[in-house]
Amino acid sequence: MFKESIALERLLEIFVAGGLFVIGTWYLHRPFLLEYFPGVAPDVLFTAAPGITGKLLIFFVLAILVGVFITHIFDAIVPLVIGDLSYVDKRFSRLKKTVVFLFKLILPISEPDPRVTAVQRYLDSPRRDWFLAMAKDWCKSTEELLKKKQEMILVHQHVVARLRALSENSREVLQDAYNQVSFAGSIFTAFFLLIPVALLAFYTETLVTKFSTFPDCQLAYITVAIYFASVLSAISLRRRLRNFFGSALTLGLHFYDSTVQLRDKARNSKHQ
Repeated sequence: MFKESIALERLLEIFVAGGLFVIGTWYLHRPFLLEYFPGVAPDVLFTAAPGITGKLLIFFVLAILVGVFITHIFDAIVPLVIGDLSYVDKRFSRLKKTVVFLFKLILPISEPDPRVTAVQRYLDSPRRDWFLAMAKDWCKSTEELLKKKQEMILVHQHVVARLRALSENSREVLQDAYNQVSFAGSIFTAFFLLIPVALLAFYTETLVTKFSTFPDCQLAYITVAIYFASVLSAISLRRRLRNFFGSALTLGLHFYDSTVQLRDKARNSKHQ
């Protein structure tokens, strides 16, 4: 039952994100599509329209394909949200710097890395010794090493990786916590990609000669609306990421306790 619900949630995430992008692109560029691609541009809202089945089929296929693409590139968006830009200096740095610049127009205010914040919260809490024991056992880290931010990030990554590999139960619980992040991230990515699509509409409308086009002011209003939708969805994604990174350590501590108890039980049974 759990796996079936995950599969349904994943399919819904792919379809909603892909459908949002496809519908937005179709609406913004409809005059251009009417002139150059008349087979797919006419309104499909009326069930009596000719070729409605084929148009709906095209929409479903495009929505799923685009949705799969969006969910795959979401992983590249996460470092931007948490402020980890170390990957920018690697290959294709010019493209990555362009994406970073565009993202900063969406969320200009940066925040501390939520992984560091989550680790520091436990180091400053009464559960410090409990957390240090897990960090030593699972991550081969020490209290001295955890004074560095990079080590905090590595410890968090090790805890998440351990939960994924520990058991099917731990992997499912972690995935359940991550699903909300993934859904919010896909919605944000769809809105984020719609911004250049909306800007491109100012150019494609100059190529239309047979049909009426959107007034520039209307396109400007639509572009601004998409921008603010991107900002709101980015804020939601950032909040969900903070919750997930904190929850991952909490889950790690409880599963760590379970492994310690099983280990102690196994040792006692050997001695007996």
